[in-house]
Order: sequence, then C-alpha cells, then structure tokens
Amino acid sequence: MIKFSIKFPESISPENIPVLAKVLPEPAPLETLNMENVEEVTLQDYGTAQSANPSRGRQKEAYEEEDGGHPQGMGCSQQ
Repeated sequence: MIKFSIKFPESISPENIPVLAKVLPEPAPLETLNMENVEEVTLQDYGTAQSANPSRGRQKEAYEEEDGGHPQGMGCSQQ
C-alpha cells in the first residue's frame, strides 16, 4: 500500500501551464447545454434576501396558483 500526500499550489505561473498540459491527461469534454432550458438567476444570501424583501412569503401563493393549488386563506370545504 502506498499513501500519497499531495499539496496543490495556490496558483500556477503562466509559464508552467504548457508543461502541465503535456504531462496531464486531456480534460473531459464539457457537456453542451440546451439553452432553451436555461434560466438566468441572481443568487443572494438567504438572510439578506429575507431582510431586503419581507413580502417574499407571498411568492409561495403564486406557485400554488400555478400548480393548481389554492391561494393562501382558501381551502377545500367539506360538503
């Protein structure tokens, strides 16, 4: 059994990149994205988003309506 301890450098000088490219295997090809299914979003820290927009809980209602659910405050009544 051989145990390897590898320490990766914090950065690589531009002169060393061609040397590494020669000794390392080819990278796997990147997966092609279907741009029809891509949506651009902006991520925020959860705490920051909640304090910046206190009415954020109302968005759940919109999703419920889209999915055929009931708006908040309305429920199914027994007959």
